[in-house]
Amino acid sequence: MNVSRLQLLGILGILNVFWAPVNFFVPFALTSFEVGTFLSLRWGLFSLLLWALIAVPSFRKATGYIAPSNRGKGIAFLMGFLFQAPAHIFFTQGLAMSTASETTVLNLAAPLVVAGLSVLFLSERPTPRLYASIFVVLLGSYWVALGFSAPHLSTENARGNLMYLLGVLCESFAVVGATRVVRASSGLGALSWEVTGAGLGQMLAPFLFGSVISHGFTGPLQVSSVLAVAYLVIFPSVLAWGVWYAIAERVPLSFMMVGLGLQGPLAAALGYFWKQERWALATWVGLGAILVGLGIAATDRTKLPTHSDPV
Repeated sequence: MNVSRLQLLGILGILNVFWAPVNFFVPFALTSFEVGTFLSLRWGLFSLLLWALIAVPSFRKATGYIAPSNRGKGIAFLMGFLFQAPAHIFFTQGLAMSTASETTVLNLAAPLVVAGLSVLFLSERPTPRLYASIFVVLLGSYWVALGFSAPHLSTENARGNLMYLLGVLCESFAVVGATRVVRASSGLGALSWEVTGAGLGQMLAPFLFGSVISHGFTGPLQVSSVLAVAYLVIFPSVLAWGVWYAIAERVPLSFMMVGLGLQGPLAAALGYFWKQERWALATWVGLGAILVGLGIAATDRTKLPTHSDPV
């Protein structure tokens, strides 16, 4: 991939533009669909649309699609079925039983977990500079989300926080596991099988865990709900995840996680324009810290390992 680290961070920043509004669109979807139905629709349509694109020869050629080996297909599928599908169930249920501020604290663990798993399972060796970048970005993200106050995890919300943390861990495992397949085939090759597993898992969940995950409609079908699902399927899913995994073919995953730090400021910007939420001093300081962290990452020279085990 013949682009500089600064350009890569720019691309990752654009992906965050699609990911940041997700939590704004989900409530619109849930005005018509129960949680189980919504997740089934999102991941099922994600899978179908991705496979429809892959069926087009010109699309495969333009994206450098390479199908994984049979073993690689199985691994990617299981990453989706066993980890990605439960992750989003845990996210949704955990958020309902906790608060947005508390789950934001738990979300900050993702870059650290992925960086650690990348060392263990992908043989990546992040430089001290990259670790420093991750720390500065996480600190800035915390200030943007929660200000300068100390974290507080309520004991009343302990169950919800535990479920949300399980979601963070499950998604981290899914991404790292699928990335092994990516580097032995192609980004879309691995993503297509991972999403198929996740879609099947989401479709089965309401029937297997009906007492926990509701299935059906919450009210009359509304246009806003349909548009919300359409957005969530196309932009943060097919487009953003497709580009993410394409980048992961040649860029250390630990480096890519730094780019996720932009989600906090973008979400705060959406809150300002959408809900007239004013930016506090901590938001501006946090944004500055994130930009400093990204600047540090732009000069990092962490490379992919020169060897990879066949998958």
